[in-house]
Amino acid sequence: MSGPVPRGDVTHVTTPQQLVELGTSLPRNFQPGADAAYSNTNYTVAGLIIEKVARASLASQFNDRIFKPLKLESSYLPTGPDIAGPHAHGYFVVGKPPATDVTRFSPSIAWAGGGIIASLGDVSSFYHALLTGRLLPPDLLKEMMTTVTGKSGAKYGLGIVPRQFSCGTWWGHSGNFPGYLVESYATTNGQRQATTAMNYDPNSMQQKTKDAVEKLTDAVACSKKE
Repeated sequence: MSGPVPRGDVTHVTTPQQLVELGTSLPRNFQPGADAAYSNTNYTVAGLIIEKVARASLASQFNDRIFKPLKLESSYLPTGPDIAGPHAHGYFVVGKPPATDVTRFSPSIAWAGGGIIASLGDVSSFYHALLTGRLLPPDLLKEMMTTVTGKSGAKYGLGIVPRQFSCGTWWGHSGNFPGYLVESYATTNGQRQATTAMNYDPNSMQQKTKDAVEKLTDAVACSKKE
């Protein structure tokens, strides 16, 4: 075994309970309240709480509360490794080059922490709806955008983060999964957006490539062209 995935079986379906067991088996990075840091386990626990309270699957809650109302027709929480419809293949450098095609890596290792499959258009539509008040009342959106600052200096809200571009502060999130990287941000009022995607894992990128991705996202966000 390598974590929750049997060694070599990238299509293995891992349960949310196994993800929580793995996360809680590791030593704490710091005492509660002493610092702040991102953790997928937090989202996995939140997903299990949603299922407990709603007495329904997390996938159905996403569909009924977000995807269908916003008409995000290319978005879904998968149950297996196959991606529906046309899609880019994802690549990951295992050990040393060349990169390996990991498109069928099971998204179950992310689940509520980033396992949704969506088109770039749907990702942008989601953030536009969120920041323009279509998903949440003002008080809850304000709570989402209230940040805590870790010792690293990074600020983090409730599932959304501020990012400083050359043209100002935008809000959104980045996400990476074996073989893929997506960056999606919008202005506070949701009127300007920038979403970029790479089919190459950031853990496989050289620093100069990572720097180029950051410059590309800033250029897309701050371009004066509409």
